[in-house]
Amino acid sequence: MMNIKSVLSIARAERLVIRRLARYWLFLSFSFLFVFIAFIYYSALHGLFSSHSATVGLLSPRFLVSSIAGVLYLVIYSIGVIFLAFDVRARDLRERMHEVLDSRPYSNLELVIGRFLGVLIPAWTPMLLLIVLIQLLGFLLKSSGMPIGEPAEIRSLLSFVFLIGLPTFAYIISIVFLVTLLVKNRLVASIILVLLVAASYGGMYFLPVYKAQAFDFFGLIQSGYPSDITSTFMPLTGVVHRIAILIASIGILGICAAVHPRLDDGSRGRAGFTGAIIVAVAAVIVGGIFAGNMNDMKNQEIWLAAHMDYPKGHIPDITSITGRANILPGKGLDLDIKLSFKSPESGPIKNALFTLNPGQRIVELLDSSGKPLSYKHENGILDITMPETLSQGKETMITLKTEGVPDKHFAYLKSAVNPLTLKSKDSNTTLLGNENYVFDKKFVALMPAIRWLPLSGVENSMENQQNNRVDFFNLDLTVGVPKGWLVAGPGRRTKAGEDGKYDLYRFTPPSVVPEVALFASEYESRSYETDGILMELLVHKKHMKNLDVLADTKEKISEYIGTTLREVKEAGLCYPYDGLTLVEVPTVLRTYGGGWRLDTLQAMPGIMLLKELSLPTARFDSAFRNPDRFKNQEGGIAKAKWDRLMTYFQNDFSGGNIFTGTARNFFLFQTSASGPEAMPLNFVMDTLTGLVLADTKGYFSAHIFAEGNSINQIISNVLVSYFQLRNAGLSDTILNSTIRTRTSRPVVWEKALDESLIDVDPWEEPADTVDYLILKGYAVADSIYKTLGREKSAALLASMRKNLTGGGFTVSDVKIALSEQGYDMDASLGDWLGSTGLPGFVVQEAKAYRIADDTNGSPRYQLLFTVRNDEPVPGTFYFAYYYTAQNQRPELIAGETIHLAGRHAIQYGTIVSRLPSMYFLAPVLSYNRSTFELQMAPVNHEHIVDAEIIEGVKDIPWEIPSSSSIVVDDLDEGFSTLHEGKKGKGLRVRAKDKEKKDTDQGLPYISYNVLPRGLGLPSEWTRISNGMSYGKYRHTAAYIRKGEGAKKALFSAELPQSGAWDIEIYIPMRTIFTGRKWGRWSGVIIDKNGDRYQLEFDSKAGTEGWNLAGKYDLPQGAVTLELSDLTDGDMVVADAIRWTPSAGN
Repeated sequence: MMNIKSVLSIARAERLVIRRLARYWLFLSFSFLFVFIAFIYYSALHGLFSSHSATVGLLSPRFLVSSIAGVLYLVIYSIGVIFLAFDVRARDLRERMHEVLDSRPYSNLELVIGRFLGVLIPAWTPMLLLIVLIQLLGFLLKSSGMPIGEPAEIRSLLSFVFLIGLPTFAYIISIVFLVTLLVKNRLVASIILVLLVAASYGGMYFLPVYKAQAFDFFGLIQSGYPSDITSTFMPLTGVVHRIAILIASIGILGICAAVHPRLDDGSRGRAGFTGAIIVAVAAVIVGGIFAGNMNDMKNQEIWLAAHMDYPKGHIPDITSITGRANILPGKGLDLDIKLSFKSPESGPIKNALFTLNPGQRIVELLDSSGKPLSYKHENGILDITMPETLSQGKETMITLKTEGVPDKHFAYLKSAVNPLTLKSKDSNTTLLGNENYVFDKKFVALMPAIRWLPLSGVENSMENQQNNRVDFFNLDLTVGVPKGWLVAGPGRRTKAGEDGKYDLYRFTPPSVVPEVALFASEYESRSYETDGILMELLVHKKHMKNLDVLADTKEKISEYIGTTLREVKEAGLCYPYDGLTLVEVPTVLRTYGGGWRLDTLQAMPGIMLLKELSLPTARFDSAFRNPDRFKNQEGGIAKAKWDRLMTYFQNDFSGGNIFTGTARNFFLFQTSASGPEAMPLNFVMDTLTGLVLADTKGYFSAHIFAEGNSINQIISNVLVSYFQLRNAGLSDTILNSTIRTRTSRPVVWEKALDESLIDVDPWEEPADTVDYLILKGYAVADSIYKTLGREKSAALLASMRKNLTGGGFTVSDVKIALSEQGYDMDASLGDWLGSTGLPGFVVQEAKAYRIADDTNGSPRYQLLFTVRNDEPVPGTFYFAYYYTAQNQRPELIAGETIHLAGRHAIQYGTIVSRLPSMYFLAPVLSYNRSTFELQMAPVNHEHIVDAEIIEGVKDIPWEIPSSSSIVVDDLDEGFSTLHEGKKGKGLRVRAKDKEKKDTDQGLPYISYNVLPRGLGLPSEWTRISNGMSYGKYRHTAAYIRKGEGAKKALFSAELPQSGAWDIEIYIPMRTIFTGRKWGRWSGVIIDKNGDRYQLEFDSKAGTEGWNLAGKYDLPQGAVTLELSDLTDGDMVVADAIRWTPSAGN
């Protein structure tokens, strides 16, 4: 028997020794310091910015402190534990205590366990102090009125201390004991131990999640996402895993006792064997978890293969579902429904084919006469043999009763992202949820994707989503939930009585639905009714704070919703359901779909999901803690809160944009496109609906959360772009900056120029395909909306919905509906679905002059622009004018939208009372890619020109003017870079090479349009896009930091004749490189004979635009300018050069 008193005595002595070690306090101090730094950092991010965007709310320290700050503690202190425990035996020998210890009458096992506890206790107990201090700090920050800080979720902290920290330290200490007993050299032992810890972290970081669990001795993958809504704080498999690690630690201690050099009376063989058995048991448990993951993945593969290989036939068309669903939280789901369906127009059916979750056991299946039906329910496929063939268009009804809990893995069987196969370093999708549905004793979420209600045909997420058929049906569903619970579903919830322990609620939406979702819990409800529509908010009782903070926006909200619904209703586009519910859901619930697109699932018929880390827990109280700040603002604090609430949802790019989400009810949940154009057509019509309802677009791509740390880089790039525009006095949103940052990437444009929306394979680089769809789809929707205006756009949607509700539409239907509103899609957009061609706009002339004053004596100016479209594809653009004035905020004014046919030209004139500071052309979608500046000649304000006033658009002959000059731009064939014999080519429209995804036509690129201050200059030639640089279509420049002259930009051309030539160098707008020093640039001109001519150019003395750099007598033929990186400034910029025959040549 083990002597507990001896064990405790040894532990006490070892603990005293450990606490006297300087390295103990060193590692403990660093651990605490980094944890508090992380806590303050994320508290500041959340406190100051979570009211600006729901996406920022995902970083809430209240729920993340254990998984972010806790990781830092474990990483630092696990290394510290190695250096605390690795010299336990060596210390005895060094201090000549081994003979005394070896003579004591306790066993090796007692010695090992005692010392184990002596190291474990001082390593682990500070975690208890740590969570207390974190909670105290959170309370103090919040109670003192600071805008940052709040207490952490207590269950997550306790989970971190007891289920993560304790097994981790126990395992590390036991491994340290074993290695140091087997390896006598302390240096070698410490290296081995550090490598073991690094291997564990590396395995977790670089391996797919389902494999990484075998290496997750630290429990970082096992920890669930904390929530106030659900009852679980760690999955059952996670708890079992942590217990297994603790068991393994005990077994390793037994092996340590067996290999300890000290002699005792015990049996080494028995101790070693017992320890090995215990370790084996732990390994079996961990292996069982791994095998369970493998089995889950295998089942998904089996289901996927079954649905893909199942014989395809005519698919029944579900017309209605009526009946009852009883929700037994944490136990089961009972269904008793009547399913009406008809044979499709494509032909009769003998076997009715449906998809139903394999976890639901069919209790009864009857035909319309009440007779049992023959069926087969395997792999989620429900194949019903009908008593007689259902003729084309004929309808029938069946009764279906099921019970059991749906299998949570039967969803998104084919998906570009599978949480189990993601590497941990790429698994930021955890922030979007990983659970396909939730069936907790405190909360239930039945998502449509788990097929808890029958779906017609086999699981359609296997197919190319462009060809999916959406089945719309009527619904009359009664839902039973425990007393005191509320349930959210499609439309208005009405009380339907009670049944024992259940409250019954009925959902009968007045229009069709494509899917059904249910969410139930002990919610707090806030609601009001407008025009017969119930607007309801369901949140957890712990999350009522923001409802109080934003209470004075109630009138604004009611006014906005009422006005919007009334205006679109007048155009014929009424809200189709009798209710809209905003319902809070826990973070663990997966809110992105499957397939290649991974679309948001936060918008469903009659429902909009609010993630727990969004509005319910955002720090609006911090933003408005000082009401006096808003006294002098127009509308006061109520208006300020309303504006913040609007931008909060608009800036959500994690799937919860309430404006674009609720807009789907008006169109996409009533009808859907079919055929190969389905996906882009649906996207355009969905975007157009959002513009009509709220004059806004959204952005969501779950892919960016699955690309490792790219989400952090994206947020950084977006914020820099956003604040650069704000500093320039231009109003913009984080949303627009996000869209611009993601869709302007060269790889997205390469895809757009290589493959049409119909021909593109979405499974090849699906993340880029999503952004390609957004790039082109938004441009098409913008063109339609800006041309038709809100009223006609609403009428377009209303007309299509009136005729097509419950069915599908094609591109022909869209064209016909558009033509009724006066919009010719082909003439305005060309073949935007099946072609990669785009317009290319060139401003041939831009001028301004003063004309006669108006009747009040105020000055007037004529602006005249001549614009060509040099490509055969039609396009759309508008002019924008940037005004600056002393003591006034700068503003950018957009002009009218102008359509320009392919290979046509127009002259556009307008009259203004004051001249803009800058002029821009903003293409909707063209080879120009982005807005670019127009070069305007200086205006003589004193000279009044007596000329005919020109206003509006006038067609003029299209002709490309001839020129004796030869221009070589950084995007032309004649441009390349040279370094140690390696060349990189640049092309005009697209790149020939796709060797590197992160290049822009052969050069590395920077995503910013303006180089941020403090950002280092690149050591290689790098491309930057900015409309204030030179270009025929695109406006870009290459730049490099100063060097030794070895890295060169080459501009090559063919001179048509010999003689004297002027060479000019183009200097882009200097503000692109703010804060950088311009200097003298060096170059060499090489003619066809190999003769070399030196070129020196003082960029500092040059002006923005073309600058004469020299005159040279050159022979006819090839000529190249080599512009090197040698300069006395900070950088060299290679934008464009121009050769022009000198006077007399």
